[in-house]
Amino acid sequence: MIVTFYSFKPDVGCTTAAVNIGIQLCQEFAKRVLVMDWNLSSPKLTSALQQIATDPKASLIDLLFCYKMMIEGDVPVTAEQLHIGQSIVNSTSIRGLDYLPASTRTDIPDTRLTSFDWSTFYREYYGGAIIENIRAELSKAYDFVLVVSEKGFTEAAGISTIQLADVIALMINLNTQALEKSIQLARRVNTPGVKKDGRQVKILPIPSRLPIHEPALREQLYDMLESGFSKYIPQELDVSEYYDSAGIPETSQFYFYENKIFALVDSEENRFSMTRSYKTLSRYLVDIAKRMNDLPKGHESGRDT
Repeated sequence: MIVTFYSFKPDVGCTTAAVNIGIQLCQEFAKRVLVMDWNLSSPKLTSALQQIATDPKASLIDLLFCYKMMIEGDVPVTAEQLHIGQSIVNSTSIRGLDYLPASTRTDIPDTRLTSFDWSTFYREYYGGAIIENIRAELSKAYDFVLVVSEKGFTEAAGISTIQLADVIALMINLNTQALEKSIQLARRVNTPGVKKDGRQVKILPIPSRLPIHEPALREQLYDMLESGFSKYIPQELDVSEYYDSAGIPETSQFYFYENKIFALVDSEENRFSMTRSYKTLSRYLVDIAKRMNDLPKGHESGRDT
């Protein structure tokens, strides 16, 4: 199952959530997981994984340019060449967890990221078919592929949400504009005809940076979420329980300053533990994947996980 972590604005915690949930899926549920950085404009995955990974040898931009060079060559591209397998990913010290950053360059800016033209890639390099192939290959290799999306309504964000995702983990810093734009995205991705294969994308709204010491404000925010996303969230969710247990609280900057991974250093002793929220979200994703896999062919994505 492919889960895209998306937010309309930056600094809401998509990369942090993908990394921590990926670790929880591996350690608590014995899943095989790939975390992939689709945010070419502001990649952060390599930095977020410093505690558990060495410098990467493979990246998304390398993979995309590899496809472009094959198509520009004189010899026709074969199905074998398009098979990416697991040779394009990097391992971590967490058993079962691999990652694919946007770029392998960690010391200098990679100009290929900011100059990559998605429109040309789709128009002249069969980009739509290539992304479908990447989607299919990674879905076979992993139980979960966690994609960190670009922010806003960009071409890259559209690809990672509309074309790639089975589930959108919609992370929301709760203010009026963010809520409105998030609801707009949920409506767009499930508009009939938007997805060529007809798959319905499940939406998992995740309230982020919740005020810990203001319970009345939290309840007000939950009510707004419940009203705005009632048409789009998985029907099997107990909405009131979900928002209260899965919301991600505002936390100390200590973890970010030290570049710590919550799942490896944070306890679950209280309701406002970051690790507890991420583990809860991991459990919800496992349940959603099981339900999607149990559906007959022709319903939802019919995809094995």
